[in-house]
Amino acid sequence: ADECGLSEPWVSSLKNNGVATFAKLSFAITSPGTVASDDQVTRFMANLRPGVVATIADLSAFKRILFESQTLMIHRFKSAAKGDDLTPKRMPAPERDARLALQRQHLRGLDISGPLEPAHSLYDMCAQMVERNEVAYISPSKCLSRQQELMGAKPEKELQLDASKTGLIIKEQPITQEISLTSDLALFQAMQRRALAMDLANLATYEVMKKWVDRMFAVFSQPAAPGFSKISQAQLLRADRQAFVRLSETFTGSLKVMPMAGKPLDPMIEKLENDVSVTYFMLPAEYTPQLAKALATTILEAVAGTLKLTNVSQVSKRLKLSHFHAIAAGKQPTKMTSLPTALGDVDSGVAVTGGAHLVCNRGICARKEPHLKLERLEIVGDCNDFVFGVRWSPEQFLEQAVLVGHPFREFSGLLPEVKLACEKLTSWSHEDLVNWRCKKLGEWLRLAKSLQGEEKALKDRMPEARRRILERKRVALMRHLIRQEGYDDHTLADDIEFGFNLVGDCPKSSVLPSKLVPATISKDDLRRHSAKASKALRYMTRSSGDVELDAGLWTKTMTEVEKGWLIGPIPWETLPVGAAVSRRFPLSQAGKVRPIDDLSQSQVNSTVNTFEQATVDGPDVICSLATYLMRCLVDQGRPSCLKGRSLDLASAYRQLAIADESLQHSFLSVYDPEGGSAKLFQQVALPFGSRSAVNAFIRCARFLQWIAAKVFILPLTCYFDDFVAFSMPSLCNNSQSTLCLMLDILGWRFDREGPKSDDFSESVSALGVLFDLTESERGILRVCNTTKRINDATLILDDVLSNGRLVKKDALSLRGKLAFCDAFIFGRVGKLALQDITKHAYANPFVSQLSERLVESLRRLRGRLVSGSPRVLTCKMLETFFLFTDASFCRSSGGGFGAFLAAPDGAVISWFGIHVEAERFARWFEQGRQTSSGNLKPLLSTLP
Repeated sequence: ADECGLSEPWVSSLKNNGVATFAKLSFAITSPGTVASDDQVTRFMANLRPGVVATIADLSAFKRILFESQTLMIHRFKSAAKGDDLTPKRMPAPERDARLALQRQHLRGLDISGPLEPAHSLYDMCAQMVERNEVAYISPSKCLSRQQELMGAKPEKELQLDASKTGLIIKEQPITQEISLTSDLALFQAMQRRALAMDLANLATYEVMKKWVDRMFAVFSQPAAPGFSKISQAQLLRADRQAFVRLSETFTGSLKVMPMAGKPLDPMIEKLENDVSVTYFMLPAEYTPQLAKALATTILEAVAGTLKLTNVSQVSKRLKLSHFHAIAAGKQPTKMTSLPTALGDVDSGVAVTGGAHLVCNRGICARKEPHLKLERLEIVGDCNDFVFGVRWSPEQFLEQAVLVGHPFREFSGLLPEVKLACEKLTSWSHEDLVNWRCKKLGEWLRLAKSLQGEEKALKDRMPEARRRILERKRVALMRHLIRQEGYDDHTLADDIEFGFNLVGDCPKSSVLPSKLVPATISKDDLRRHSAKASKALRYMTRSSGDVELDAGLWTKTMTEVEKGWLIGPIPWETLPVGAAVSRRFPLSQAGKVRPIDDLSQSQVNSTVNTFEQATVDGPDVICSLATYLMRCLVDQGRPSCLKGRSLDLASAYRQLAIADESLQHSFLSVYDPEGGSAKLFQQVALPFGSRSAVNAFIRCARFLQWIAAKVFILPLTCYFDDFVAFSMPSLCNNSQSTLCLMLDILGWRFDREGPKSDDFSESVSALGVLFDLTESERGILRVCNTTKRINDATLILDDVLSNGRLVKKDALSLRGKLAFCDAFIFGRVGKLALQDITKHAYANPFVSQLSERLVESLRRLRGRLVSGSPRVLTCKMLETFFLFTDASFCRSSGGGFGAFLAAPDGAVISWFGIHVEAERFARWFEQGRQTSSGNLKPLLSTLP
């Protein structure tokens, strides 16, 4: 008020009427976002001080304060709605300086400067905790000092859409700089800086935080008890993280308290010392160095008598036991460990292998057998190097390599049922295969007819909305087939019947690989914050700035209502208490409008616990299927000619329903271009933006893939809702009819016409990749990028080259797209060019301008996209040859490298060795390198 020039009587009147905060003032006349008229302002001020006419100066000053309060409240609404926004709320510089001055006055005995002065970004992270009213973990690696922050790269600026989505603004990208905690002192200072920042933000008192940090480091510095190892820095960091987790779980009040009321986190921090879930991570780990010592002593005593060692005890004490400690800990030991000079009087040496054999390390001992057992030790020669470890002779190593074979032999990625289907498909006769498929389809049809009564009773028990979505699904038939055929996902049919949850635990299928991704908030937290978040999201649901996009989104939404996937529009007043609302916005893809339901912004996705990884079959698995099928045909003495097709399920996610208990979290806020406001809808079909929906649908897709291979001998690959099948030309019509009829019987809709419909042919397009089968008769599969993907990638490259700049975010996105394209172009030169993009993105300090080398690399990638040869795979690639390479280097005598080629049975076909003088490596050491063996080894693979 003083800054705006509002006189003291008016300020007192506002306080006397209870309008003492910006939040109350912003709603005193009009809602934020609605400009108050002059008459409304005049009447309000007249009510404040009856009989007093406001001067022009007071009137203008009050308007400014009102404008600032409403603007601040709008910004607060946006911040509350963006629950996944990682950009910290910045503490204003005057406020930070004032608080820092008070803190220095309070902590006079502490010099808050140099390594103890927190970075401004650390203050901002603490301020963000207060703003969001939730405790978040600040890793010590992010607790920079002000000096480190100033030496870091300046944050890049980027163009973004403004709040109205109609204009552009320039904003700084968030600072993601971290420090390396290479020493205990660096970690201690980082935690001190965090304590100071939390004290300044009124989260916790510095003395309380410092006491807890001192306690952790006191335990950290304690010597280990006998039989246990000292507490590591990793354990300390895990305990530090768990402490913040416990603070988040136990704190239920508000972080936005007045300073005189005390710091809100102090009581909980004082209890951390007695919290078992935190101190558990600082317990010393059990360690058995006795085992390591026993290994060394046993070996020394075994050879002491023969070697006439009189100082075994001294050698045992001086021996470096790192090798044996590694064995005791279950780790891979180092290659070589030399005995100390105490054994200098020994005239011969041995190497002990895993089978308790001895072998000379230098190969100069005059004995016929390379491996000698301890029971009949014979030592001849003049060497004193001892090697401990598992070791093979060159011949034995080659023998082991032949037994392991090449990874392609395993065809990783193909389900066992799919591989078995390929073998049956190529070994059965045409007539037997057609008769088998017809027999199984007939059995399914008869079984479906016998289960009609059960299907009807099952559908009658469903709510109307879910029954409409699952109307075509034969759930009873699917449940019967799962039991009959022995599919491991026993509850899949039940989950389809009752719907899938959007929050909480995802069901385990027992068919997908295990991978735990825990939730970050609980369902109770979601319900507790839902009221404020829903209001904020309703306010944020505005026009995208594009009239056609808005109209297209509304049309798509109303179409989903007609199909029964959505219910609405619903009055906002009927929104249940605790319900979560997500925002729907449009995305333009290839000239079409795609509705995106942002369940991450509403934090619905943050409540999901997934225990399995939703895997899909990418282009590599498609190649494996085609190649393996051709190989099976060749093994059967049949032509390897193949044709293929892709099949897409229609609106795949919308063919599954949401569980009743999750319907309260399935509301959508959609912008209505006609009414110019947000309208409320409720989803009853699985949304595309849900984490749990991904796992749910992949379970269904994997079942369809499994049942097709198991029952109908129809091998498929599965990439979400895209299926790819290959077949011999004589069986194409039968395979297509079988696949379509199988989906019809189970009640799954698929694209029968249009651009996504397909027939068996010699050219299959899927996932932006073209699989060319024109030479499959010769056992050859060619794989390349589709024309559309090439055109899209070259267009992006042309824009980058013309602009001459590339920010980090765009660089990483470009690298991902180009890496995918380059994988289907012959040669490895593209990988070097991709490395230059990575170096540009992670350069410190970062410079967005393209370097000459990066420009050259981008042009090289563009040339490969346009004129590069496709990848060529052959079914004969399973005839494995073995190429072994090695290199050595010495600064004085130069380097050497060589290789040998072995046949599939292990017979050596050819070999070579080359010596290079040391002078020719001069340029390799310009950047301070100490050796070049690491550069010589990859060079071998490039030699013709």
